[in-house]
Amino acid sequence: MSKHNIIFRGWKYLNTYGASAFLKKVIHYFFRVNSGSKVKRKNLAAVDSDNDACYDVQVSVVIPTYNATDEFEDLLIILSRQVGIRDMQITIVDSGSTDNTVELCKKYDTNLIEIPNSEFSHSYSRNLGAENSKGEFLLFMTQDAMPTDEKWVKKLLSPFFTHDIVAVSCSEKPRQDADLLARIGIWQHNQMLDLESGDRITSDPVLKDGLSYRKNGQLTDVTCLIKKEVFMKYKYEGDYAEDLHMGVRLIKDGYSLGLLSSVQVIHSHNRNASYFLRRSIVEQESLLNILPDYPVAEMSAEVLVTNIIRGFHSLRVLINLICSEFSVSENPNEYFQMIDQKASEPIDFSTIPEREFTLPFISNEGKMIEILNKIKDIYDELETDNIPNNDMHFSNIHYLTNVIAKYVSENYSIVDADLKTEIATTMYKYYSTICGCHLGIYYAQNKGKNDSLIQLINSLNKGI
Repeated sequence: MSKHNIIFRGWKYLNTYGASAFLKKVIHYFFRVNSGSKVKRKNLAAVDSDNDACYDVQVSVVIPTYNATDEFEDLLIILSRQVGIRDMQITIVDSGSTDNTVELCKKYDTNLIEIPNSEFSHSYSRNLGAENSKGEFLLFMTQDAMPTDEKWVKKLLSPFFTHDIVAVSCSEKPRQDADLLARIGIWQHNQMLDLESGDRITSDPVLKDGLSYRKNGQLTDVTCLIKKEVFMKYKYEGDYAEDLHMGVRLIKDGYSLGLLSSVQVIHSHNRNASYFLRRSIVEQESLLNILPDYPVAEMSAEVLVTNIIRGFHSLRVLINLICSEFSVSENPNEYFQMIDQKASEPIDFSTIPEREFTLPFISNEGKMIEILNKIKDIYDELETDNIPNNDMHFSNIHYLTNVIAKYVSENYSIVDADLKTEIATTMYKYYSTICGCHLGIYYAQNKGKNDSLIQLINSLNKGI
């Protein structure tokens, strides 16, 4: 990253989040830079492939299910074939599946618990499964996660016998059919957790800020192996982000966790744009409930809806640019250099179309268009003429010219027409994600209100 880029981003962060948050960010950055080389990295989950030793423990896998896909049977098969542990129990908490999920659970002799769909919550279902499981260790998984091999559970267990930890989670590996957004998301998440350098043992951070607690406490229910005696003291809490909340509570109370990159679980989703918007609302609200000092900007309804409407106009301009034929080179570095030059040109937001929420070159989603029209209704009700800037425009440009550009340049040899369309679709879903994040922040900061925006958010944050 260039010196000019660092200065610009620092100035923008200071203006957006304020001096206190900016100072924490600077301290956090220099602490990470200056201390990172002193952290001893190694493979915490090393298991010799020729080693037939068996851990004398029982592991209970706890999986909430609802209309699991056809691949769910593959998950049950590979779990039943795990080696290197004394015993494996599979506990399923099903919340009213109407497909063949229950029949599959019975076929593979799982410990099946059935509850009405109305009783489901992420915490309740997993706590119920834990309470009805026998193992000394609990392995929480999702129904669409997949172990990589038959020693997968043994590898997850290994660090417990060499380090003083109470829980581990591992990094994710995208499915073969994962779209570009899913692949970039996993890549970014591993960077955020600092897993690209190797496995980590984490504990209560030196810097007691939201960023540090998220980085050190990020357990995930896609794969979370935890000592049952510890879990039963804490149990999951809340309707969402119960895994992060558990991790933060554990490290605050003096426990250590293992975050593993040497072990991976196959897991990714190809979702539509409106799903990312709705999910991001819930994620952002939950994050601020768990980590109240996480740095976010105060945002009025006027600024929020203006950013979303102008951000869509910015997105349309960028997608036209992405899919245009201006580039005479298919080389990723040269392609994104041209994108970067043209994306910096100013946009006239006074020419925003009145009701035009479709995009060229990609498949548009009806539900997302419906949501944007509702936001436009609110925009029309508010005084938005004098909103000075558009943070979402800068966010769109940064994601395209820094994040996507870096990932594509490292993983693709050419940028052809198909990849351009996928980049454009990724931008659409990214924009939807940022819309959801901003709506979630507004919701968390204005819970006592009942304005039109809060009512819309209430209609969007259910069922995630």
